[in-house]
Amino acid sequence: EMNQVAVILLLLSIYYTISFNIYNKRIYQKFFHLNTILIESKSLTNGLESISTDSTIEIFKRSWKQSLQGDFIELSKILPKSSSWDNPLISKASEYYENMKSFSDFVINPTIFYFNTNEIDKYTYEINYQLSFTYPMPWRPRIVIPGKAIIKLTTDLQSINSIEEKWKFSPFQLVISQFIPRWWDLWHVFSSPSPEKVLSNVISKINNVKI
Repeated sequence: EMNQVAVILLLLSIYYTISFNIYNKRIYQKFFHLNTILIESKSLTNGLESISTDSTIEIFKRSWKQSLQGDFIELSKILPKSSSWDNPLISKASEYYENMKSFSDFVINPTIFYFNTNEIDKYTYEINYQLSFTYPMPWRPRIVIPGKAIIKLTTDLQSINSIEEKWKFSPFQLVISQFIPRWWDLWHVFSSPSPEKVLSNVISKINNVKI
């Protein structure tokens, strides 16, 4: 009888050991599966946020260049008029919209070139650029404004909260160094007089051409 009891206890011990190991294995598998799902979900969320942020920044860069030509359709979708836009000439996005149309019609070939874009944090980006345009004077001065823009996005990353431009030169420095004509500028304008003169004496006439 003692041997039978010992065998029964041994079998029970083996049974519970096996059951416990199977239970632990299932628990581990469930935990591992759940952890994998959480990691993949976090990675997907971060990826979507990155795509959203990159898209907003890229849309802004493209629409900023378009706005220099007087096209504000795309820019207005991500930059509300209530947003802040600070540079040496304006302080609000609404002022940019109001003045840029007349600016683009007045100057010649305004354009902007982007050097690089740096991420400061999740909501803040820095864009290094060079803005340039030709002023409609006889010597055609090309005004070049190197600078950087600090772009701050809204919490949903879908629009822009504020823009802060920092120009390398002040407006006064730009006028002194780039707008005032140099000697060669005036030379090229006035060195060759205009060939069109009032007709004074007709030597010959062929059809509608007078010599």
